[in-house]
Amino acid sequence: YNYNSIENPCITFFKVKCVYKVSLNIKNVDSKTTDVKWYKFSKQKKNQTKLELTSTLNSPFYAFGKGYGNDLGKAFDIYIKEARLEDLFKENISLFISNVEDIYLNSDAEIRIRIIGEEIDKPLFSFGDGANKLFRILMLLTIHKGKTVLIDEIDSGIHFSRFQKFWEIIINVALKDNTQIISTTHNIECLEYLVDALKNIEEAKEKTRVIKLLNTNRLKSVTYNFDNFTIAIEDNVEIRG
Repeated sequence: YNYNSIENPCITFFKVKCVYKVSLNIKNVDSKTTDVKWYKFSKQKKNQTKLELTSTLNSPFYAFGKGYGNDLGKAFDIYIKEARLEDLFKENISLFISNVEDIYLNSDAEIRIRIIGEEIDKPLFSFGDGANKLFRILMLLTIHKGKTVLIDEIDSGIHFSRFQKFWEIIINVALKDNTQIISTTHNIECLEYLVDALKNIEEAKEKTRVIKLLNTNRLKSVTYNFDNFTIAIEDNVEIRG
C-alpha cells in the first residue's frame, strides 16, 4: 500500500484485468471511525516486453487447458538434458509415450519424439492431451522441486484408465524432491484412483489431504485425511465442493 499521510492511506491491488484502489479517509482519529471509498480503474496499458520461452514455466502454476507450447522445448534442454535427467523423464512419460529413444528440440524450437523402431520422429503435440499435460507437469515439478506446484483441474485430458498410474508418477516425483502439489478437480473418478494410487505409496498417505470447499455465507473448508476420504468415497459421501 501507499499513503500521503497516516490519516489518509491508499491501498492498491490487482485482480484479473483491473486495478483496485481503496482510500481510507479517517474522520475522527480518537473514535477511530472511517469513511471507506472504493475506486475502480480499468487496467492501464503497459509497454510490451518479449518474454523468454521459459517464462510461463517460471510460474509454478498449471492453468486449465494449458498443454503444448514452445516454452517446453527450451526448458527441456535446460532442466532435463543439461541436468542429465533424460532417462528418468522418458520413464515417467512412458505412461503416454512408450519406447521413447530420444527427445530433442528441432530448429523451430519444436519438441520431437523419436520412437524405437519408427523411421519418422513425431512432434510432442501429436501424442494427445494426456501426454502433453504430463510432460508439462513433469517440467514444472523439475523446475520448482522442493517448492509448491499448483495444478488446476488435474484430471482434464486424462482418460480414467490412466488415472492411477498418472497419480503414482507425479506423487513419486513429488516425494523424491519434497515438492508440495496442490490441485483441483471435480471428477470423482480422479479421487477414486487417487485412493488406489496411495495404497501403493505408503509414505504419501499421511501427507495427502482432500479439501472440500463450501460457499455458504462465507467460504468454508472441510479437510479429509487419507482414511477419512477413503471411507467417504467407499460410502458414496460427496466430498467435492
